[in-house]
Amino acid sequence: MQDIAKIYDPRQVEAQATEIWQKGNYFHADATTKNPKGTYTIVIPPPNVTAALHLGHALNNTLQDILIRMRRMQGLSTLWMPGTDHAGIATQTVVEKRLLAEQGKRRTDFERAEFVGHVQSWKDEYEARILGQLKSMGCSCDWERTRFTMDEVCAKAVRTNFFNLFKDGLIYRGKRLVNWDPATQTVLADDEVEHQSVQGFFWYLRYPLETPVCITGVSPVDATVQKRKGAHLPHWTKEDATYAISFRLADSVPAHILEGWRLERQSILQRVQDQKRELTELERQELEHLYSERIESYLDAGNGECVFRDRRAAEIVNNALKHFDKQKYDLIAWAVMPNHIHVIIKPIQGNELSEILHSWKSYTTKEINKSLGREGGLWMTEYYDHLIRNEKDLWNQIAYILENPAKAGLQDWPWVGQCGIENIHGQDARDTDTGKMPVILDHVTVATTRPETMLGDTAVAMNPADPRAKYLVGKMVKLPIVGRLIPIVADEHVVMPNAESKDEKAKLSTGFLKVTPAHDPDDWQIGLRHDLPVINIMAPDGSISDKHGWTDATTPEAQNLIGMDRFEAREAIVEWFRQEKLLEQVRDYTHEVGHSYRSHVPIEPYLSDQWYIAVKKPIDSLAAKFGDEMLLGTDVPANSLAGLALKPLMDGKLKFYPDRYGKTYQTWLENLRDWPISRQLWWGHQIPVWRLELNTSTMKDADYANPIPLIETSVKTLLRQFGLDNLKFEIIANPNEICVGYVCFESPEGDDLLNRVGRYLFSVPGDLAVKPGQPAPRVERIEGITGIPGRRDASIEFVKNIRNWTRDEDVLDTWFSSALWPFSTLGWPEATDELKMFYPT
Repeated sequence: MQDIAKIYDPRQVEAQATEIWQKGNYFHADATTKNPKGTYTIVIPPPNVTAALHLGHALNNTLQDILIRMRRMQGLSTLWMPGTDHAGIATQTVVEKRLLAEQGKRRTDFERAEFVGHVQSWKDEYEARILGQLKSMGCSCDWERTRFTMDEVCAKAVRTNFFNLFKDGLIYRGKRLVNWDPATQTVLADDEVEHQSVQGFFWYLRYPLETPVCITGVSPVDATVQKRKGAHLPHWTKEDATYAISFRLADSVPAHILEGWRLERQSILQRVQDQKRELTELERQELEHLYSERIESYLDAGNGECVFRDRRAAEIVNNALKHFDKQKYDLIAWAVMPNHIHVIIKPIQGNELSEILHSWKSYTTKEINKSLGREGGLWMTEYYDHLIRNEKDLWNQIAYILENPAKAGLQDWPWVGQCGIENIHGQDARDTDTGKMPVILDHVTVATTRPETMLGDTAVAMNPADPRAKYLVGKMVKLPIVGRLIPIVADEHVVMPNAESKDEKAKLSTGFLKVTPAHDPDDWQIGLRHDLPVINIMAPDGSISDKHGWTDATTPEAQNLIGMDRFEAREAIVEWFRQEKLLEQVRDYTHEVGHSYRSHVPIEPYLSDQWYIAVKKPIDSLAAKFGDEMLLGTDVPANSLAGLALKPLMDGKLKFYPDRYGKTYQTWLENLRDWPISRQLWWGHQIPVWRLELNTSTMKDADYANPIPLIETSVKTLLRQFGLDNLKFEIIANPNEICVGYVCFESPEGDDLLNRVGRYLFSVPGDLAVKPGQPAPRVERIEGITGIPGRRDASIEFVKNIRNWTRDEDVLDTWFSSALWPFSTLGWPEATDELKMFYPT
C-alpha cells in the first residue's frame, strides 16, 4: 500500500482525480433511461467570452458543483450543462480595443466577415481558457454537452423563436427614440441603462420672439418669470441711469461660509494662472455661482441676526429710503428684508451712487444702533448694483423686488413698496395695481440641462393654464444660432413655475419648455401631439451633424458646430449665448443621467429605426387559454407577453422572498416598454429579416396601398423554382415605408437563396453600369443557378417585381439568445431526449 504523502500536492492529486472522473464518465447524464428517483438539472449561467474567469465565478460555480454532486450522490439523474455566452456588445468592444492597439484599425476598416473572424478567434481563445479553468476547479459538468449561445443548436432555437414572434405580429420595425450609446454606436434596452447622479447645470436661454408681444392683466413676475441674478457685477456710473441695488447685513452670510467661497474662488483663479490660460465657460459659471445662487439661498434662508425683523430697525431703513427721495435720488421700489435690502433708485444729477449709498448706510447704522442699543458696524462693505437697460428691464426688476418677501416665505410683510414712475410718491406695494402694468416681451426663456440639443428644437411649449398662454400660444420664436422659426404651443406636460413649490422642477421652471422631439422622450410625445417636425442633429457617434436629418444648418454659427462632439458643442453653444447676451443665468442642478452599462458614457436619446418586441400586445391564439381581459388592477392584457409573466404572480403560483420583491416585479412588468431587440453590431445572431423593395415600373395601384400580396407571390414563385415549396416565410409591412415589405424565413435556406440570386443577378459591389433586371458580368459560378435555365429565368423574373433586397445588418440583443438558454441547450425546438428528461431545469 502506497504511503500518504506528508505534504499535499494539489497538482498530483487533482490530476489523478480528473483522470478517474474522465475514465468513469461519471458526469455524463443519461437522457434515455428514466430514473425513479427523478432528475436534477443545472444549466450553467454562461460566462461571457470577454475574459478569463474571476473569483466571483469561482464562488458561483463552486456552489453549483456542491448542489449537483449532492443530488448525484442521492441517486438522481443529474445534468450540469456547461457553456459560454457570446456577449455581443462586451466581446465586440474588447476585440475592437485590441485591434486598435495592435493594428491601429477600427471595426469599419474591415469587411464584416473579416472582423467577425477576429472576434471568433478571440472567442475560441477565451472559451478554451474558461472551460479549462472550470475543469481545473473540478467542476462536475457534462463536458460532452458543452454549448455556446451561437452554436448550431442554440442558433436554431433563436431562429425558431424569432420566426414565431414575427409570425404572431409581435416583432415590428419602428422609428422612435431609443437609448443610444455613442461609444459602441448601438441601441440599449432600458435595463441596460445605469442611472447615475450627476452634478450639472440648468442653463437659462433666451429665445427671441419673432414679434414682441404686449402682455396686460398679468403681473410682471408671471409675465417674465425672470429671477434677478444678483451676480457680482461692477459698479456702474452711467449718467442719468437707474439702478437696482442690493446690499446686506454684515452677518447675513456666516464668515466661515464666505471664507470657503473665497478659497474656492482663489483655487479656480490660481489654477487658471498656473496653466496660463483664460477661464473656461464652466469656470466662469463656478465663479458666478459664488456670488449669485449661493448668496441668495443664504439671504432667503434668513441667516444672521436679521436685525430688520425688529420693527424699529426696519422702520428706520424704510423711512430713510423715503427721506432721501427727491433730495439725492428718485425712489422707485424697495424691499427691506430681514437681513438685506433691495432698492431701485435714479440718482438726481450731481449725486454719485457711491456717495448716496455711503451716506445712507452711515445714517441708518447710527440710528439703528441708537434705537436698539447696539454697537459696531451694520452693513457689509460690498454692495451689488445692476444698471437698468430699458423699460422692460425696469418692470422685471420692480417685479422681482415686490415678490421677494413672498418668495422668502414672508407673508404680509410691510416693508416693501413702489413709487410710480410718474412720481406717485410713497405708494405702498399692496396699493399698487401691479396686475395692470403692461409688459413688452421680446423673448421667452427656456431652461435646459442639455443646451446642445437646442439645434433640433421645433417648438416652445407652455402650459395652457399659464396666464401668459393667451398672449403667446401661436406666436413664433426665432431659434438662435439656426434662425429657424418655431411655434409656441400649449401642452399640459409643461410644469408651471412656482418658487414656493416642493417640486424641484416647478422651482426651476420658467414656464417655457424647449421641445426637441428627436432628442428627448417627453419632447417626442409632445411632438406627436402637436405634429411637430423631428430634426436629428447628431451622428451615431454623438457628434453634431447635418447628415442625419438636420437640413437647415445654413448659418455660419450652425456650420461652426458641425463635427463637434456633443459636449464640446454644449460649451460652444453656451458661450455663444453668453456672448450674445442671451444667457440669462446658470444654476447648479443635480440630476439622474442614464449611462451605458458597457461603455459607461452618457446615453443619448436618439431617433432610430429599430426592431421591437411588443410586450403588451394581445396574442389572439392564446386568448382561449389565458383570456383576453386586462389583469386585475393593471393595463396588462392576460394574453400578452407581459401578461404571461405577470399572471402567475397574481394567481399566487409565483412567490418572491421577501414579499416586497413581488411588488417590484409587478411594477416592472406594468411599466415595461416594448423591447428594442436590434443592436448595431457585427458580432451576434444576425437578424433573419430581408427588406424587399418593389419595382414601381411593374406595380399596380393596389400594390402601393398593400405591397404584401405582390411580394408574397414573387417569393413563392422563386421558392417553387428552386424546390423550396415547403419553406415557410412571413411578410410584414412598415407603415412608414412605401412599396416595401420585410420577409422572414423559417430556416436559413431562404437567406441562402436570396443571397445566391442576388450574387447571380448583380455585379460586384460598386459596378453601377449594370441596370436592375439585367444579369451582370459574373466573376464566379453560383451553385444551383449557373447553367440551369429554369432557375436562371426564375431569378430574372423575380427581379422584375422586386428591384432590391437586402439582409438586415443588425444583430439581436444578446438576451434574445441568452433568455432561451435553459431549453435551447437541450435541443428545443426539437423534442429531444434531453429536453424530455431534463427540462424544466
